Amino acid sequence: MKTADSSISNCGRQEGTVVRMSSKSGFSLFAICALTVFSGCFSVPDTPLRRQVAASPVCCRDNIHIVFVDSAVDFASVAGLDQMADSICAAGFRNTHYFNPYSNGGADELSALIYRIRCQDHSARIVVVGWSMATMTVDSALRTLEEKHVVVDSVVHLDSFVLREAKRFSGNNYPGNVRRNVFIYRQLNTPPAGAPNSVVYRVDEPFHMSVPGHCQTYDALLKELLLYRNGNCPCSCHQGAGTAAAGLDVNAENIVR
Repeated sequence: MKTADSSISNCGRQEGTVVRMSSKSGFSLFAICALTVFSGCFSVPDTPLRRQVAASPVCCRDNIHIVFVDSAVDFASVAGLDQMADSICAAGFRNTHYFNPYSNGGADELSALIYRIRCQDHSARIVVVGWSMATMTVDSALRTLEEKHVVVDSVVHLDSFVLREAKRFSGNNYPGNVRRNVFIYRQLNTPPAGAPNSVVYRVDEPFHMSVPGHCQTYDALLKELLLYRNGNCPCSCHQGAGTAAAGLDVNAENIVR
């Protein structure tokens, strides 16, 4: 997998690889083995929605930038969020970025990354995906961006119990520069309450570490990303993709708050 620096470039679109921040080595073998015990085995799921997406041109999705933010606790990406990013990119979302707080920095660096995306493409549809404890990094970065009047289209929260407790103590205070809050949570984990413009997807998986690589997580992400396809695209791919997304059952619980 290609590793790129933190600048936003077209390397992901040209080569079909995920744009990555520079990474460090030197992980603890013991820690990696311990995490592996509690994680699932990632595999690229072959779903009906993905087949529909793969059969259509990618031009309608080049306006979408997805930023996957990994958990600093899962520093070796054992849960497979980096592989999920690769899979989303391979499905035709060519502006896919991967950020690991352990090697790439914290909320300031993440907000700078998102800011550069917005500056380079004012019409970009930006989706930020935070896994587990990374949701707190995302939350902090968004507050910095809010001060700069930078808006993102969606924030996807992946199975974070830390976020739930933080919002409970803060009185469900959410950043005001997010148009849509998406929660992808396993059945045993209760998502936070009080998020504006929110939707919840339930994953039939008992283990926290298996959520990033789950096929239902993958389908939910595809369905959300297709909301932002370019309706003015010169090709007709958005018509077939929209039909596929609308008919997909991924256990979504639409919540009006």
